[in-house]
Amino acid sequence: MTEGIGPQRNVAFVVRNLSLGGIPRVVIEICAAWSKQHPQDRVHLVLLDDHGRHYDTPEKVTEHDLTRLLNDIPGKLVRLGNKILPNLCSVFTMGRNTRALNLWARNLELQSGLPVDIVLCGYGAISCFSPRRLKNCLCVGHNLYGDMLRERTGRLASLNRRLLRRVLNGARVFAISTPIREALRHDIGVTVEDTVLYNPIDVNRILQLSSEAEPKQFDGPHILYLGRLSPEKNVDLIIRAFGGMKTDASPVLVIAGAGHERAQLERLAAEQPRPVRFLGPLKNPYPVLSTASALVLASDFEGMPTVLLEARALGTPIVTTAAGGASTEAIEGYDMAVLVPDKKPASLSEGLAAVLALSDAPRRPDPLPGFTTEACIARYREALHAAPK
Repeated sequence: MTEGIGPQRNVAFVVRNLSLGGIPRVVIEICAAWSKQHPQDRVHLVLLDDHGRHYDTPEKVTEHDLTRLLNDIPGKLVRLGNKILPNLCSVFTMGRNTRALNLWARNLELQSGLPVDIVLCGYGAISCFSPRRLKNCLCVGHNLYGDMLRERTGRLASLNRRLLRRVLNGARVFAISTPIREALRHDIGVTVEDTVLYNPIDVNRILQLSSEAEPKQFDGPHILYLGRLSPEKNVDLIIRAFGGMKTDASPVLVIAGAGHERAQLERLAAEQPRPVRFLGPLKNPYPVLSTASALVLASDFEGMPTVLLEARALGTPIVTTAAGGASTEAIEGYDMAVLVPDKKPASLSEGLAAVLALSDAPRRPDPLPGFTTEACIARYREALHAAPK
């Protein structure tokens, strides 16, 4: 037991689903590391949605299915309505969902004889409940919700921000990056704890996985995009910038990920003078990431882009937009990165050409001491210990 943290507990991470994406990957990483580092705690993973499954629940982590809350008729109607007005429709089922989660936690406490801590991870989990009515609950913000709501709901964004502020009023809220913390405070108007709960990066595991053999579907050097194929990621901008790049080098642009934009992105890629390859989602992306001439990211907004930290762990050069400030924080102090000042194809082309000049430099994996699993989980445990019991 870690000194000063208190007795063993049940720690339940609530996440929307385990489909491809940054939040499920981070939660899986936390759960796996927590169960190994603190075997006296019992770690639980609570799923609210059975939409797709890309990640497996780690050993010694108990999975629980609460998908009925979102898959019954009221839940489905709310999900449809939330495409237009996030939170507004959810208020009709938040009370029911909150009672169901409290009942689940109470039963777990009775069965195990141990108290239960609940961690709501990301907007998809937070928006389903009334966090202040959940016992021993923390909310962890994983994204720039003001930007996200503007992107998704346009002129209705101000109403949605007020609804989100109402949901989080009185809850204990943390953020996974400094930009998210400040945006929640100033853009949404939410009281947020000073402590930042950074996403953990298991550098040793990444280095080990990067040495595994991976079937190669392309020849020669490559620039890599690794992530979802969705509008806010601006993969179309990456493809255009790559096609217009002015350099004597002849890399392949490799796009690894899944999403509903793939077909139209493939059509765009076919029009480019340089080769583009789509690999789909990769169970182990680290061999491709470790050998990339550069990793490229051009998102409108990010929470804390884990893929940039993973590239640092492997010593891979990076070119990225600011992504609302989160990418700027992720590459701070890394001398193998180029920060593009805007999201114009010409600017990104220049950034890609500049970072290719770094690709022959010696690779120096970054140990990322502030993002180790030990450091990050210690912050989570301290946050939970400080919560009212």
